[in-house]
Amino acid sequence: MKLWQKMAILIILPLLLEVGYIVAIKNNQAELNQEYLQERKSQDTIILIQRALKCCLDPLTYLMNYKSSGTTGSVLERKRASESLDELRTLRKRIELAQEKPNQFAHIMGTMESIEKLLEEAINARNSNDQYSNPTDFMKVTKLGRTIIAITQQDIETADAAHKQKLLRVTAKQEEFDSLLLTAVIVSGGIVFFLLGVFAVGIRRQLEILTKNSENLALGKSLLPPMQGNDELSNLDKRFHRMASSISELTERESAILKNSGELIFSINSKLRFSFVNDAVVKILAMSPEEFVGKYAANVLASCMENIEKAKTTNEDQTFDAVINDKDGNEIELQIAVTWSEAEQSYFCVAHDVGARREIERMKQNFMAMVSHDLRTPVSANLATLDLLKMDPTIGELTDRGRTLIERTITSNTRLITMVNDLLEMERLDAGKVNIEKELVTFNDLVEEALSSVEMVAQAKSIAITHDDSNEFFYCHSSRIVQVLVNLLGNAVKFSQPGQPINIEFSQDDTYSSILVKDNGPGIPKEELKNLFDRFKQVRDASGAHKQGFGLGLEICKKLVELHDGEIIVSSEPGKGSSFEVRLPRHKSTAP
Repeated sequence: MKLWQKMAILIILPLLLEVGYIVAIKNNQAELNQEYLQERKSQDTIILIQRALKCCLDPLTYLMNYKSSGTTGSVLERKRASESLDELRTLRKRIELAQEKPNQFAHIMGTMESIEKLLEEAINARNSNDQYSNPTDFMKVTKLGRTIIAITQQDIETADAAHKQKLLRVTAKQEEFDSLLLTAVIVSGGIVFFLLGVFAVGIRRQLEILTKNSENLALGKSLLPPMQGNDELSNLDKRFHRMASSISELTERESAILKNSGELIFSINSKLRFSFVNDAVVKILAMSPEEFVGKYAANVLASCMENIEKAKTTNEDQTFDAVINDKDGNEIELQIAVTWSEAEQSYFCVAHDVGARREIERMKQNFMAMVSHDLRTPVSANLATLDLLKMDPTIGELTDRGRTLIERTITSNTRLITMVNDLLEMERLDAGKVNIEKELVTFNDLVEEALSSVEMVAQAKSIAITHDDSNEFFYCHSSRIVQVLVNLLGNAVKFSQPGQPINIEFSQDDTYSSILVKDNGPGIPKEELKNLFDRFKQVRDASGAHKQGFGLGLEICKKLVELHDGEIIVSSEPGKGSSFEVRLPRHKSTAP
C-alpha cells in the first residue's frame, strides 16, 4: 500500500466515523428540540388556562358587585363582565388549538362552555334593581368557579409532573450526547492510533532497511535484498539498488581507468601526505604506489608545493610545469594540474609526462631550423646558379636540350622553395608568431597587387582575370590579404581550362566587406568540401585527378583570414566552377 493510501485511510476512516456520530447527534438534537417545543407548548397552554381561569372569575366578581354599585356602577360592571366573557371565548379557542392531541382538555373546555352560558345569561338578565340576585344561579356560578379552579390546579400539577419527566428525558439525552461524543473520540482516536501503529511499524522497518543499505553502500558491503511491495519506500529502495549498481559499475570503471591511465593521478590530504597514487607511477617514476601513500609530498614535490598549496589559498585550479627526479635520479618533465576539494579536504592532482612532447617540439624546432637554413639556402643558391647559367652567355652556349633541363630544374627548385616557405609559414602561424598590423586599403589596390603575381601564369593559359572597380576600404594587413588572394587566384588558374575567365567581385553588408574569387573550372566534389582546408589536403578536380600542390595553401589562407576575425566561405558545384569568398570585418570609420 502506498504512503498516500495509508494517509488517506488515516484521514477518511476517522472522518467517516465522525460523520456517523454527527448524524446520530443531529437526530438526538432534533428529538430534544421536539421535546423542548412540546414543553414550551405545554407551558403556553397552562398560561392560557390560567388566563382563562381569571376570565371566569372576573365576571363573577363583577356580577356580585351589581347590588352595591348602583345604576352607574352596574352598567360599568356589566360592561367589564362582557369584556371578560369575550376574552374567555378567545382563550378557549386558543386552548383548543394548543391541544397536542384531540380532546386533551375536553373537561376544561366543557366547564368553560358552561360558565360562558351561565355568565351570558347573568349578564343579559334584567330585574327592577338591575341586579344578579337569583341565589340558585349564583350558587351554580360559584360551584363552576370552584370546579374550574380544582381542574386547573390538577392540570397544573399534571403539567409539572410532565415537565419533570421531560427534564429527566432531556438530561438523559444530554448524557447520551456526552456518551456519543466520548465514544466518538475514543473510537476515532483508537482507530487512528492503531493504524498509526501498524503503519509506523512497517515504515520504521523499511527505513531501517534503507539506513542499513546506506551504511553498507558507504562501507562497500553488499546491500540487503530489495523490499517487496509497491509503496514509495519500496520503490525508493529499488531505485537505491539500481543507483548502487550504477555506482558499483562506475567505481569499477573508474578504478580500471585510474589503474590503466598513462597519466600520474594522485591525491594529497590536508596534512600534505600522499593519500592515493595510481599505478602510472610505476611507469613514470619507477616507484610503486605503496612507496608514495603516507609519504610527505614535499619529499617528492619540493619545488611544487607552493603552487600546489596555492590551489587552496586562491580556491582556483592550478596548472604548472615541474621537473622531478624518478627513483633512479633521472629528471622527469611533468605538467601538473591541481584542484582543491573543500569537502574532501584534499588536493587532487593529475600529472602529464610532457618530456616526450617537449622532445618532439625541440625536434620540430630543429627540423624547421634545418629547413630554413640547411635546405632553403642551398636551394636558393641553386636557383641563382641556374638562372646565371640560363641568362649569362659568357659562361657558354647551351644546347636546346640543356636549356630544357635547366628550365625543369628551375621549376623543381621553385616548387621546393614554395613548399619550404609554406612549411615555415605554417610553423609561424601555429606558434602564434604572425603579427597582424591592420590598415585601410582599397579593394582595387589589393586586387591589382595580387594580379601582378599571377598575371604571367594566367597569360600562359590564355585566362583573362577581370575584377570589379571599387575604391571601398578594407581594414586589414594588406600584404597578408594579398597573399591569400594570390593563393586563391593561383588555384583558380591551376584548375581552370585554357581560355576560361576568372572574375573577382566586391560586396559588403553592415558588418563585413567581401572579396569573391570565381572561376569556371570543373568544380569541387561535395564530399571534398568539408575537408578542403585541412592540412596536406590536396584538392581534386571533378574528374578525381590531383593537381600539383602540397595541401598547405588553403589552410594558410584560412588561418590568415581568421587572424583578421574574418572567414572564408567556399561554394562549388561540379561542372559549374567554384567561388571563394573572403569576408573581413568592416572598420568603424567605413561602416554605415
